[in-house]
Amino acid sequence: MIDQLYQHHFCNAIVLELKDQGGGANCRDVIEALKGPKWFDLTSEEMALTDPCGSNTFDHSCHAAAQYLRKHAYLDRHVQRGVWRLTTKPYGTIDKGY
Repeated sequence: MIDQLYQHHFCNAIVLELKDQGGGANCRDVIEALKGPKWFDLTSEEMALTDPCGSNTFDHSCHAAAQYLRKHAYLDRHVQRGVWRLTTKPYGTIDKGY
């Protein structure tokens, strides 16, 4: 399933999970929540996948989506390292049935 996911899937899930966690949370907690049955329900094989650089593929995709969200002002840039917090800019999620 992980190979069928695009950046908007990760962006939507990050925004919705942060809303569920009160608007901000540690990035590791968010990524762990996204791996679970509520969002992507990854298998152990999918969780173990790495990219050519040796980084975890799912973690890398989540961090890339967070970078996109920061660039477009949906995540606050001025928070301590490792913490993702939503800004007040409205984010229109795209429901793709994942």
